Formats: sequence, C-alpha cells, structure tokens
Amino acid sequence: MDQAYSATTGTTYPSWEALLAAETNGYVVVGLSTRPDTHPVICGPYPDKETARRAQARLRRRWKREEAPKYEVSTFVRHLWKDPS
Repeated sequence: MDQAYSATTGTTYPSWEALLAAETNGYVVVGLSTRPDTHPVICGPYPDKETARRAQARLRRRWKREEAPKYEVSTFVRHLWKDPS
C-alpha cells in the first residue's frame, strides 16, 4: 500500500497524488539567475502542470534573451502548497 502522510496537517492519504490534490493550489514557476543583483522570480499559480510548463518556457526564453551569455538562468515548475494556518 502506497500511502502518503502529511506532517503539516497530520493526515494520511491513500497516495501521493491524493495528498497533492488535497494540499496544493496548482503550480508555480520559479526562475533563478546567477546575476548578482537579481532575486528569484515566482510566477503563478497555474491550474495544471502543462500550463505551468508553457509559462516556464516563456520565462526561460525571455531571460535567455536578456541575460545570456553573461549569466546562467534556471527555471523550475513546483507545487504551490496551501497555507496550513
């Protein structure tokens, strides 16, 4: 049995997917640059992973135009967790 336990809420779910469905609000895109005077960029929320990946590709293309070739850029799609309070 592949159960998933949430330490945040103290709830056991039948699967990891069930935990994500109950405790997340979609996805966000996180962008990082090695440029010293920039901060991480967070875009979203997006309702599904495919929409978030398209936003990720747009952000990556824009940053590569603006930052390349001087700086490295990285983008990630991550779950947006609900506030437990």
